[in-house]
Amino acid sequence: MKPKTADYYELIKHLSEGYALHKMIFDKYGSPIDYEFTEVNDTFLEITGKKREDIVGKRASDILPWVKKEGKQAETYARYGKISKEGGIVRLINDYFSAYDKWMNVTAFSAGDGYFTTLVRDRTIETTLKKTNQYTEERYHTILETVPVAIAEADISMMLETIRQAKHNYETFEHYMHDQANFYDQARSLLKIKTVNNEAVRLFKAKNQEELVNIMLTLITKKNRKEWKRFFKALWDEKDIIEIEVIFKDCNSEEMILFMRTKLLHLKEETRLLISMLNVTHIKQMETEWEKQQIELQANYEQLEAYTQELRETQMDLSHINKKLTQTNEILMNREKQLKMALQSAREALWILEEKSGRMENIGNWQEFLGYSTDEIGNDLNQWLSLVHEDDKERLRLVLQRAFDNHQEFFEVEYRIRTKMGNWLWTVSRGEVLMKEDGKSKIILGTHQDISRRKEAEQKLDYISSFDVLTGLPNKNFLMQKLDEELGRAKRNNAIMAVVSLDLDGFKKINDSMGNAVGDQLLVLVANRLRKHIRKQDFVARYGSDEFTMVFPDIKDKENVTSLVRNLFKRFEKPFSVADSEIFVNISMGIVIYPDNGVIIQDLLQKAGFALMGAKRGTKNTFKFYTAKMNVKAMKRLEMETRLHKAIEKKNFLLYYQPQFDLNSNTLVGVEALLRWKDPEKGLISPSEFIPVAEESGLIIPLGKWVLKEACLQMKRWKDMGLSGFRVSVNISPLQFSQENFYDILKEIIHETQIDSRDLMLEITEGILMDDVEETRKKLNMIKALGCKLSIDDFGTGYSSLAYLRKFPIDELKIDKSFVLDLVYPDNASIVKTIISLAENLNLDVIAEGIEDNLQRDFLLKNKCNMMQGYLFGYPETPQKVESFLKEFYGLV
Repeated sequence: MKPKTADYYELIKHLSEGYALHKMIFDKYGSPIDYEFTEVNDTFLEITGKKREDIVGKRASDILPWVKKEGKQAETYARYGKISKEGGIVRLINDYFSAYDKWMNVTAFSAGDGYFTTLVRDRTIETTLKKTNQYTEERYHTILETVPVAIAEADISMMLETIRQAKHNYETFEHYMHDQANFYDQARSLLKIKTVNNEAVRLFKAKNQEELVNIMLTLITKKNRKEWKRFFKALWDEKDIIEIEVIFKDCNSEEMILFMRTKLLHLKEETRLLISMLNVTHIKQMETEWEKQQIELQANYEQLEAYTQELRETQMDLSHINKKLTQTNEILMNREKQLKMALQSAREALWILEEKSGRMENIGNWQEFLGYSTDEIGNDLNQWLSLVHEDDKERLRLVLQRAFDNHQEFFEVEYRIRTKMGNWLWTVSRGEVLMKEDGKSKIILGTHQDISRRKEAEQKLDYISSFDVLTGLPNKNFLMQKLDEELGRAKRNNAIMAVVSLDLDGFKKINDSMGNAVGDQLLVLVANRLRKHIRKQDFVARYGSDEFTMVFPDIKDKENVTSLVRNLFKRFEKPFSVADSEIFVNISMGIVIYPDNGVIIQDLLQKAGFALMGAKRGTKNTFKFYTAKMNVKAMKRLEMETRLHKAIEKKNFLLYYQPQFDLNSNTLVGVEALLRWKDPEKGLISPSEFIPVAEESGLIIPLGKWVLKEACLQMKRWKDMGLSGFRVSVNISPLQFSQENFYDILKEIIHETQIDSRDLMLEITEGILMDDVEETRKKLNMIKALGCKLSIDDFGTGYSSLAYLRKFPIDELKIDKSFVLDLVYPDNASIVKTIISLAENLNLDVIAEGIEDNLQRDFLLKNKCNMMQGYLFGYPETPQKVESFLKEFYGLV
């Protein structure tokens, strides 16, 4: 091992590793007792920080500190003495040398000639950088798990490749979508969810991260196709950041609206999509609160982008990191500042808690949020706990203790903390337990967040979910809770309770005539009057538009309920003062008694509704107790309504037509279209059975439109056959006529069927004329301008007067058959004569219906009513039979 030539020295001089040649010193027994340095290169001097004269010719025991330590000297001499005698190699890989504060690789080798050579490589930078990167990545993942935003990563390499290939064949994304009918199903298969954070697991109510990764794509609903199309269009356009709002289902199949923000991450072997998700379902219901929280959300996204950028930079090739270590440290310091700013804008702060010392460090402006300076709070856990609300303190302490004891991966706890002003600030602290570098002691790394605004929003939502915004009364949800409580108490005490449904009579007319604003004011006054005039133990809630439900607990008997109800009726004898007007309001009530009429909440409410319907079908402004007969009637009506719905869907209706004649001229003046229901099971059903149900349920509107169009189409067919000179009469229900667009519907039908509007007679009831006279007059004038004729059906049964009749463009009065059938009674005969005389004075035509015998016919002719219809002249028949009659009547056969 002795040096031989100058070339050899030149070689070791330029080695990048430290070189040292040592001579081993043995005692007289051949045991190694020391070694000296005979030669070193400049790199060795640079690594050790020593001068050549301080090393060459010196013994190891004089200049090497670690050799002097107890136990080290014998070990070192024995190791190097052995290879100096026998030859061999000794390696020290990545050892830490405290004397030089460096990590080094040391290789010692010898040929067994009494000398040995040491090669030293400085590994300090690589080792420090490796540990720094491990800490940075661990810190990044910890922050992702503690940040209050649901996050997922997806591999979209295959999707981007599919889009890239599609761009070769299609000019635009729209062209591509047009040819790809199953694009959305295909796109789902090209997405691969790689990872999610714990916030995402909680958002989707999954069991754990693994489950959510496997099923997340199946939770996408088929709704919001436009938003998904916009998302894929953005990928097509190579946009880096995409924001959409879409509907997902959670693991309990409950739908939620998610605001999603995605960002592309281009890694070495694949392209990832970083997805952040926020549940905005409730926020959509509260626009004001949403605007506030959007600022916080934006701050979180900026924070997340900073973390993403930091991760990307730390994934650089290690071969370049050595040269840019200083620059990287500066970037990390800047990111730390940005993190603090982001946390401050989101009213968040990082915190670190050491288990053994109880030392707590807040990173951010948490003390400022509370109004304290850093010195006032300090870094002690007990000082922090002293500010926590007494009701929350023990719970917070237990959460922290369990986290340390169980090495909990993630936890969060909500509590109240006192500000310097003495207010209570709602806070959520999230955290994760980590092991320190020594592998023994634990710390918690987490975040504090001010959630006071969220708590205020939750309180508002609680109020909205329990109370009616307009009247301030408990709403239907609160009513159900209260009924449940009262039922439980009544069962325990074996008590009697009454449930009362109250409805305002004619409220729709008030709304229509005076406007919704007046209607709302009236409802507020009604609610106040009800609240004021019930007992302290009673309960009133707004159940529907103008329907209220009251609960009377602890009653003695029905008479007691009757007394309470009659007291309320007295209170409604006084008018309400609304918009400079006095409005009298009548009420109807339906009453059900527990336990006589039922013991289940829904059963009691349903039966109270049946009783209310019974009260409103009568004289109104009254009350009725529930009876079993009401249930039977209600079920029959419900069955009829259900069957009517199906009949309208399946078009199980047809029109019959009954002729109308002028007996003076022996001419056919028209045919009246009469609706019939052809049930597959029961055959033809009389209009008297189903028309009232259709009117109450509102089904008369689609049914009436069908009748009007079908009658016009039939009239057009007859005209095209050459059958003309007569009109078709169609009955228009009050509900149908009250539609705002009735005129537009009529005009459209006339245009579609190409009927001559002069051949169409619309029959309306007297009640239509009395409801909003001015508005009705305008609508009737518009209908007359189309060319249609107007007849008042069942005239004499309503309340119209001569003064009203003069205001409307009416062509004809139709005498109700109830007067004609009982002409033997003098009063009826007198009414018929009066109607005929009234029509003559107003220059109106008059027609009588229901003529069944010659005595009725002769009486009408004698009193100058020559237009008639009834069984005496012809029954209602199918279009085919009427068509045969018309051909025969006009001599076309």
